[in-house]
Amino acid sequence: MLQRDTYALGPAEALVRDLGEQGIPVILNTSKTKAEAVHWLTRLNLDTPFVVENGGAIFFPRKDFPKDCLQGFAPQIDTRWCRVNLGTPLATLFPAVRSIIQSFQNLVTCSLDEAVAMTGLTPVQASSCQQRNWSIPVFVENDEALGEIKAEVEALGFACIRGGRFVHIQGICDKALASEVIKAAYEQRNGVPYRVIALGDSENDRMMLEQASTAVVVRSKGRAMTLTRTDTITTELEAPEGWVEGLSRAFGGGKFG
Repeated sequence: MLQRDTYALGPAEALVRDLGEQGIPVILNTSKTKAEAVHWLTRLNLDTPFVVENGGAIFFPRKDFPKDCLQGFAPQIDTRWCRVNLGTPLATLFPAVRSIIQSFQNLVTCSLDEAVAMTGLTPVQASSCQQRNWSIPVFVENDEALGEIKAEVEALGFACIRGGRFVHIQGICDKALASEVIKAAYEQRNGVPYRVIALGDSENDRMMLEQASTAVVVRSKGRAMTLTRTDTITTELEAPEGWVEGLSRAFGGGKFG
């Protein structure tokens, strides 16, 4: 949804608000942290479930999703959220992979100044980006180094997923699983089937796109992912304009709902 380098929302902001007003759930399914996601939920006036850290956890608004919608997931409940954990906690993950990533910068142990330099975020935004519980974003410069890290991480039973800026080391969870859990919760609550339109532009979106009812690949840096399915919508524009273009095409030409 965001422009990759500036994080600008552009025309996507008005569209998200419009969808919400029409009762169409807009779900943030992101590699970002809870702190970052809550910021965008507030800005976009969303009160919907959201996914953090590449499927590490899902947060359901407690007032809208009773526990019986989340059977089998043992949700953790606080005053506002029902949290479903799908990933491996950082307290378990980091000690296991520390020696593998020690020669690379990562967003968990780097300084705030280093996080700002790596992400291009403001200090406040970068601080939110570092508040991780289920993933370790690692800055890896080339494919050879990525291949070595990936093999070692996967040998330990964890996942190593390329995102837009970083390689994300995490438990065996992903955006696709989180999307299915949310879809099932809506269907359990409302008793009707739901169509999932998924949009993405990075490798960490691939599995989510492959399983969605409608897949929209948003062009990034002039390129677009190729999926195995043959009914993919591929945008001509990059985010955020490409996000608007893709949704318009997914809904059949500009009328949403």
